Amino acid sequence: MVVGRRLSNAEMSAAAEDVAAIADRLAALPGGKRPRRLPQAGDHPQDLFPSSPVIGFANPLAPPAELWAVFGEDGKYELRGKVRFGYPYEGPPTIVHGGVLAELLDEVLGAQTLIAGRPGMTGTLTVRYRRPTPLLADLDIESRVLKVEGRRTTTWGGVFFEGKLTVEAEGIFVAMAPQQMVEVAARNAAKVDGEVVDDQLAELTDQVDLPE
Repeated sequence: MVVGRRLSNAEMSAAAEDVAAIADRLAALPGGKRPRRLPQAGDHPQDLFPSSPVIGFANPLAPPAELWAVFGEDGKYELRGKVRFGYPYEGPPTIVHGGVLAELLDEVLGAQTLIAGRPGMTGTLTVRYRRPTPLLADLDIESRVLKVEGRRTTTWGGVFFEGKLTVEAEGIFVAMAPQQMVEVAARNAAKVDGEVVDDQLAELTDQVDLPE
């Protein structure tokens, strides 16, 4: 609404004051950071990252993209989905920003590794833009695992408009032990000024001995 409409400065200023008042009221409420549970392989894909900026229904930055699991031709789990990008995601006129599409595919491929039982962190992401992806259009999403080699899982994902591939990506995801992720979170939390871990995660990060 704010990005796509022609609004006067006075209207924007008045709306900003209203929004700031709401934000101040919510910030004063007790509760702390929203808890983040570890995603599990058996979860519905839409529930893997509820605060995701791409698929999270709890995140106002997300379009959001909707995902669900299907069985592929080889009998293994694949992802299918749909998304519609509004004005905030515009790059060139009438076209979805390429960086937004890269973010979308990174998230989709990460979710793909989870439903395949091969969770990992993005090692590399290679994006190929086949044709412009239109704004305000119903887009389809597909992803699958291509191969598994040790700790590495190679995945593929694509976005389609009216049956034609507009952008695709291949990602290599590297498995990381849960304790490694806790140590990363502990190091990051120690370096920033803000509440970046929730109470549940803090119980784990507080046990990590960080170097001086």
